[in-house]
Amino acid sequence: MRIHTRAIAIAACFTALTTCFDAIGQEIPQPRTVRATNGVLVDTLNLVMTTLDIQGRKVEARTYNGRTPGDLWRVKPGETMKIHLNNQLPPNPDQDLPDQGNYPQRVNTTNLHVHGLNVTPKDNGDNVLLSILPGEKFDFEFVLPDDHAAGTDWYHPHHHTSTWSQVVNGLAGSIIVDDPTDPSITDPALLAIEDRVFLFSSFNVDTTTNTIPYPQRLTSKTALQPLVGIDSPVFVNGVLGGTVTMRPGEIQRWRMINATYEFTMRLHWKKIVGTDTVDVEHLNIARDGLYFAQASPASWVPFTAGSRADMLVSAPTDDATYIVIMKTLDRNMKEIESRVMATIVRAGEPVVPAMTMPEKLPLAIKRGTIRKEEITGTREVVFRIGDFGGIPTDSTAISRIFTIDNSPFNHDVVNMTVKAGDVEEWTIRNESAGWHPFHIHINEFQVVAINGQYMEQPVWHDVLLLQPQTTYTIRHRFDDFDGKTVLHCHFLPHEDWGMMNIIEILPRTSSVDEEPWKNPMAFPNPVAGRLQHLSLRLPEFLNDQPVTVTLHDVRGEELQTITTTASATPTVRFNVDDYTAGSYFVRINDGRRYKVSEMVVLVR
Repeated sequence: MRIHTRAIAIAACFTALTTCFDAIGQEIPQPRTVRATNGVLVDTLNLVMTTLDIQGRKVEARTYNGRTPGDLWRVKPGETMKIHLNNQLPPNPDQDLPDQGNYPQRVNTTNLHVHGLNVTPKDNGDNVLLSILPGEKFDFEFVLPDDHAAGTDWYHPHHHTSTWSQVVNGLAGSIIVDDPTDPSITDPALLAIEDRVFLFSSFNVDTTTNTIPYPQRLTSKTALQPLVGIDSPVFVNGVLGGTVTMRPGEIQRWRMINATYEFTMRLHWKKIVGTDTVDVEHLNIARDGLYFAQASPASWVPFTAGSRADMLVSAPTDDATYIVIMKTLDRNMKEIESRVMATIVRAGEPVVPAMTMPEKLPLAIKRGTIRKEEITGTREVVFRIGDFGGIPTDSTAISRIFTIDNSPFNHDVVNMTVKAGDVEEWTIRNESAGWHPFHIHINEFQVVAINGQYMEQPVWHDVLLLQPQTTYTIRHRFDDFDGKTVLHCHFLPHEDWGMMNIIEILPRTSSVDEEPWKNPMAFPNPVAGRLQHLSLRLPEFLNDQPVTVTLHDVRGEELQTITTTASATPTVRFNVDDYTAGSYFVRINDGRRYKVSEMVVLVR
């Protein structure tokens, strides 16, 4: 079933009326840069309705400070960002109407997510569970640790059920965490290279009302297409394309951010020779702002929704025509557009002596690769898309179809619990026929294996595009920050339809809940389908240590107990076919240092 139809019917320039850029022939503009003063960056985001000029069509849209994209925030590890968010959008017309669950609604309510930053998710930090209503103001404070990773990050609204509708207004901005200037950490050749930021965004326009559309109320007919607008082409820094000027002998660092709501971008560097085109290689140095172990030559680079890619681009060495072709892929990875995004122009005084590529890249994470002996726990995370067949008779089924571990998003339910200081290995299985960019807030992760085949060199990510019917093994450290945050699919329709879970990171001093059933969490929206067996993978590091696995009901009554070892029974299975729908609890205890308690929701 087709979930959302895309039509490219708008070729335009998306900026405020007073600053409309020509899409062809002019330099691609760079965003306004805000830096810290005395270690503190201060900026204001006025969320306002703005008239955008779309090739003669005046469209009302939501913007930060009347322009798109937003400011570039440039900080150093250890600095603080103080951001004043002023929501000046009009009241939600559906504010007092019944809640529609996991479905776009109340889209003038907002908050702020700093994607890629390792900061607290609590209080006025990176707290995406906040709701900032129209007319309200809020002061965010993001304190970067002294050892924060350098890299390319970004910010955008993240209020559940309004994320999709707000991002298609171009509500996004870039963040750069600067490299340390210590030459023993960062190659001086890398520090000498100038940045170019390219933020990719798209828009959804109702050409009847000349607005970014407000979602339709949920019915069986609107469930899969709540927005009535059509998608624009993908824009870069608010324009369709232009030139990038480079001096002879210059190297630039292109920091590319995919701020679209669900598209995957592929950029190809080409040289036109007569009637032919020739691939041109540059150096690929980072994914999601996190350095690779080594730079690698590449003539093209893909990056999906939410992800980032960094390339070191060398100036042309001759007078041939050099171009960058941008290909846009939909959520099924089908190409829907291909065009020239940029022409690289060689001009200006030569750089003498010519710039050189760095001999090595900095460490992505100061503590380095996650070693197997660090792992304190394991778990499986499963992405699924359920059956759409119930929607014609029950429109609310859309709220329960997109799930992680059989659970659609519920603001009042914590789906996973870890402890600050834990190091976990997760097996992520995409059991659906669709693609899903997996993203977890606060903590980056390393991909170590795909379909059980371990990689020679693990790669750091904070967004990982999950292929259909594919299994990934990842590792991540849950460092000092505690609080509730989320993991989700970064195709934003999927997220707003419920493909998001809450994970709570407990403080280091907290203990595992010995009797979690005394504080049960209600789960009012069961998912269609029946789970017959509950499988739990035991951590490999437990080896021959005896472990007891117990299944409890919501009253704490012990239903089943299995005592085994991880080496003898890597996967423990409980038969739950006869149990009714509801909340159950699993406890794993080796009698020494490893104790885990987790809620399981059985759905019928």
